[in-house]
Amino acid sequence: MREFLRKQWEKLGLLIDYERASFTLNPIIQQQVRAAFVKLYQEGLIYRGKKLVNWDPQLKSVISDIEVEHKPSKSKLYYLKYPLRNSNNYLLVATSRPETIFADVAFIKIDFGSGVLKCTPGHDFTDYELGKKYQLPIISCCNEQGILNELASQWQGQAISSIREELVAKLVEKDICVKIEEYETNLAYSSKSGTVIEPLLSQQ
Repeated sequence: MREFLRKQWEKLGLLIDYERASFTLNPIIQQQVRAAFVKLYQEGLIYRGKKLVNWDPQLKSVISDIEVEHKPSKSKLYYLKYPLRNSNNYLLVATSRPETIFADVAFIKIDFGSGVLKCTPGHDFTDYELGKKYQLPIISCCNEQGILNELASQWQGQAISSIREELVAKLVEKDICVKIEEYETNLAYSSKSGTVIEPLLSQQ
């Protein structure tokens, strides 16, 4: 195997000292890698923090950006009433992700759907960047396994990927979801399992 890899590297024109080739799972090499990361961390060149990742609900694993495929798909827009404080009025918000309403932190006026977009930095890659830019709270309504937390009230303990129908039925019953319409969009799928990706806040 090593000889096969060496021939591939030579074809690529890589200038490598082949006498120093090492197995990446060699305990000595692993210790050196850990020591290098600790040094970089201590010097402030790398950091740990919460970041959105591509969560595959079927594999129950994070996958890399390169393993995500965007495909044209039919989806639904759910029009939800957001009541205004001390008023009988409300904002009408169109969302394709009603199951993340527990972690909404802001609203944005746009020229799509109802004209108002909910901002959920803990569950959407675009919203995450907006959250960082405008210093919005970045919260998640589920844990790193995709299980809903205490923000989700009666749905706590259930998988975020499985509650949409039940939640929408409850919102319709309460006259909060007032319209549902189909539209075309590009959804992110896992190339490994074919499942729709769930953006998830995770310690990185």
